Amino acid sequence: MEDTTLYSALAGLLYNIDIFAKRAGHNIKKTDISEHFIPYQWRNGVQTYFKELNEIPLEATCLAAGQSIDNVPQSIHEAVFLQSIFQSISLDGRFSRQPSRKYVLPLKTLSDTSRNTIFPIPEPTSLETNLIYHKLWANFSKEVQSLRNKMIAPIRHQKPFLCSLLNLLQKYTWAMPCSYNEGMADISFYDHSRMTAALAVCLANKPKDTNEVAILVGGNISGIQEFVYTITSYEATRNLRGRSVYVQLLTESITRYVLHRLGLPMTNLIYMGGGIFYILAPVTKSSTTSQHLTFGGERQMQTPTLDEISPDITQRLLKIHDGELHLVMGHTLVSKDEFQVGKFHETWHRLSESLHRNKLQPLISLPDDMLTYHVGSSMGTGGNGEYVCDMCGMEAEHDNHDTRICGFCHSLTEFGDDLAQATHLITCISDEHNVETRKIFENVSCLSVNHWQKGLEMFGANVWVVNADVPPTQSYGYMQVPYTTESIEVVDINPKAKFASDLYAELDDSSTAVMTSPRPFAQLVPIVTDRINKTKRPITFDELSHKAIGNLKRWGILRLDMDNLSEIYKWGFETQNGDDTINRLTLSHVANLSFALQLFFEGYLPQIGPDSSRLKNRLYVQYAGGDDSVVVGSWDALPEFAFIVQEEFKRYVSYNPQITLSGGINLATINYPFHEIIAELALAERAAKSFTRHAFIMGCLTDI
Repeated sequence: MEDTTLYSALAGLLYNIDIFAKRAGHNIKKTDISEHFIPYQWRNGVQTYFKELNEIPLEATCLAAGQSIDNVPQSIHEAVFLQSIFQSISLDGRFSRQPSRKYVLPLKTLSDTSRNTIFPIPEPTSLETNLIYHKLWANFSKEVQSLRNKMIAPIRHQKPFLCSLLNLLQKYTWAMPCSYNEGMADISFYDHSRMTAALAVCLANKPKDTNEVAILVGGNISGIQEFVYTITSYEATRNLRGRSVYVQLLTESITRYVLHRLGLPMTNLIYMGGGIFYILAPVTKSSTTSQHLTFGGERQMQTPTLDEISPDITQRLLKIHDGELHLVMGHTLVSKDEFQVGKFHETWHRLSESLHRNKLQPLISLPDDMLTYHVGSSMGTGGNGEYVCDMCGMEAEHDNHDTRICGFCHSLTEFGDDLAQATHLITCISDEHNVETRKIFENVSCLSVNHWQKGLEMFGANVWVVNADVPPTQSYGYMQVPYTTESIEVVDINPKAKFASDLYAELDDSSTAVMTSPRPFAQLVPIVTDRINKTKRPITFDELSHKAIGNLKRWGILRLDMDNLSEIYKWGFETQNGDDTINRLTLSHVANLSFALQLFFEGYLPQIGPDSSRLKNRLYVQYAGGDDSVVVGSWDALPEFAFIVQEEFKRYVSYNPQITLSGGINLATINYPFHEIIAELALAERAAKSFTRHAFIMGCLTDI
């Protein structure tokens, strides 16, 4: 990462931290922020952005708020609550809708995603908010000091420190209102701070001869539904879960890879989930001329442009998935004026149009010679069913001639089994300066991919599934950290695992920076003990059908998602200002709304099943992310689950009647082709949305 990028990102991320301190009763000058929070090796560089003559972080925080630097919004120093962003949304023309009751988020750390933590509550009339802020500030400061003392390597600890600081801000300030009050009482301090950091990076790298401030980049992995669901019903329970989580990890790995290739930190990531990501990049990164970046006077790898990154990723996905999955990228340039309130929604719409156009031409980014090679090359030997995988239908080599499952599908089935008992998901992120890492990044054609882990390694991520409820079975411990690792990211699926402390001790011994990811991980898997080998495994679809209450023994599948989400981003934030209609959507609104939906679908929704005695061990969350979810279960449990989810979502969105869910439910037997079940399910979901929205349609694909 370039010096300018690191320093501007840190300065933007902490620029408003003095307001957090003031709400807690402390007084910190902006000129003292770097001394309090930044490790000594980067302190002087960050300090330059807090000098009075440097307007970059101030302008960045104004643009994130949809304001110009000539109209700096008034700061809020009072200890106040964050209003629910869902109360700001209206789609029926009733501008400035006045809810009968104001809902706010509880002032708590984001230690979990339970109802008591993340659900809005009626605004308290009397509460010692100053004391709450004081406690939050004390704990935040303590953790930052501990983090700062661990960062001793000038280069290797750049990204780990920045990511860990970002995670701490999420933990402590996700439910605090933004620093400014002009239409921003519904934006969190965390989301505004990270967007300020992203814009600070863009402004610090902005060429002097251009009016554009940044480039808004979007990515969409196409083919996910076909990849996940176009399989046979054979071992579908185990394989589906592996495929769903693999796609999630692939999205994260590709997003991280794009940021790495552009030389950008995680602060420039607006949103990632459901096969989609959005990034804010400096204008220099969008030019067609590659740049040589330097760090500490040393010449580094060339930073490629977007025009170079897109075909690179396309080639890697072709190598892994033979065209079944591919990345569509779009982008649009953004000027300062286009970040303003009343204009940013048009910018966001331009990005959506760019993505839509490129989705119609999935291989357009490939050069002519590569396109000719991939389109004109042989599609396999053909004519021999022995080489066709019984699960995915692709032609591939396989070792087991009894089942004829290809290596990649077999690895995904094992992955699904491992996930059912996983307590931690660990990602070793490759060091971009390591020679071996560069070989992986540069030599696509030389690599063989027959395992899900190898697919992720193509994008610099080495992922391990760990069950810390049992002691390690290998002499080296739970996992082997590759020597190319720059940092380690840990997802605590079950932080109370019996041997979790042993796992963390092992990771600490690796002398690599360890970060705990705050991202929720959807985990709801019914488990049984196998009668033959006495090991725990996920319940099969057939076993789920026998858990149905009554004479009808069927399993079913539920798919639900949020209604009108694209319309909400387009005009859901419109308000009436006299005779004029103003769209209040800002970059920070986009970040805040995306994060709020992620907390519900990925964090809270999987907790609903175990909380109900009637649903316990009868539901299987196959996928949850973005604004939708897919759940398999005993057929009679699914309507009840769908009703509970609707009621909980209604409460989560502060009872806004214009924010709803719709979906479809289908029943089947184990012998019915799974891809046909999914196709019928999609029709049921579309019918529900065309009917009234806020509805579920139920069907049966077999004779009752």
